[in-house]
Amino acid sequence: MEENYLKFKILVFVRDMIQTYNIIQFEGELDNAIENYKNYKKYFEKAVNGLKDEGLIYTSKNNTGTTIITGISDKGKNILRFNNWNEYEDSLNLEKQKEKDLKALDYKLKEITLKNQKLTPYISILGLVFGLGSMIWSIMDKYKLIFIDISIYFLLLILFAILGILIFKKINLK
Repeated sequence: MEENYLKFKILVFVRDMIQTYNIIQFEGELDNAIENYKNYKKYFEKAVNGLKDEGLIYTSKNNTGTTIITGISDKGKNILRFNNWNEYEDSLNLEKQKEKDLKALDYKLKEITLKNQKLTPYISILGLVFGLGSMIWSIMDKYKLIFIDISIYFLLLILFAILGILIFKKINLK
């Protein structure tokens, strides 16, 4: 909690700073800017390193090896749109939850699609049989070759459809 408060205050200070500071000067300026800084002093190094590692502030080293705080990144500026660090973390958690929900929906959709794909060959066979059957019936009707009742013909189509499905299943089992 204290570390997050300090991180946010450091971002605000870095955004508003006029010149670059080495790490010692920076901590001194921060001590003047933050009330009760002594309560947060033990978190300073960890907070600065965390901000640097997350790409929120820019640092460099001078010729003596001292770390220099040079500026704030765009990512750091975006965090300052929030009122405090906790609001920022809450927004991240909300985004993660939305991402989880989206992945769960995606998984359900894939599952449903796979179930539907299992039916596709059977529907295709039925469409083929009844389509060809309808075409044959039209030709037979056109040339007056109808010698059976349409209900018997329909039953024959169902029989051919079942036979086609059984053959398809047998082929897929091999």
